[in-house]
Amino acid sequence: MSEAERLYTAEEYLAFEEAVPERHEFVRGRIYAMSGGTDAHEAVKINVTTALRTATRGRGCTVRGSDLRVWIPAAEAFKYPDASALCGRAEFREPARNVSLLNPSLIVEVLSPSTERYDRTGKFALYRRLDSLREYVLVAHDRIRAERFARDDGWRPTVHTDLSDVVDVPSLGIGLPLRDVYDEVRLSPPRPRPRRVREPIADIHAYAARRFRGGGVVASEAEADGEVEHLPV
Repeated sequence: MSEAERLYTAEEYLAFEEAVPERHEFVRGRIYAMSGGTDAHEAVKINVTTALRTATRGRGCTVRGSDLRVWIPAAEAFKYPDASALCGRAEFREPARNVSLLNPSLIVEVLSPSTERYDRTGKFALYRRLDSLREYVLVAHDRIRAERFARDDGWRPTVHTDLSDVVDVPSLGIGLPLRDVYDEVRLSPPRPRPRRVREPIADIHAYAARRFRGGGVVASEAEADGEVEHLPV
């Protein structure tokens, strides 16, 4: 790590996140901008959240989409999973505001070409440091495919590739039908993308001034060890 690199506290990150209109993630003092997604990616995200809410209705469960942060204390990281859920009492880092979830039992990420490697490696490693996490599910947006990783199975994957398949989610006591996940989703082959490297935002004040008060370009989502788009900020 360069001596000139600026690291931020969690409180500085949260203040920055409140001050700007777009979402960012935080890992061990570094703040990363997040990228947008395709129509199919967004459709799958919505379907996953809707299917989980439908399946858990009346069971005292919490299901949230990609606007809710998850705080991982052991990794000093804030992440925005595409979907998270738990049954029972939800716990938050800021109890008065309920904006950073502490105890999801299920996390779902919808894969994209620019983030798939990171979702499988660096991000998964961070999520596994949540003691509450029982299942991690990766869902493709360009083909019928879902992979479930369960703590009780040693995080070995169970792969589903047929619309008739149902992903078992024991922590919620439900199944997630792929027919619901891919309902009305227009699948299309992904475009090939070059391997890219991402860097954290060096100066959040200069970044905010450029990005939100007169243009600028936002960096894409993933960690430095993932395949991500590197754009100036």
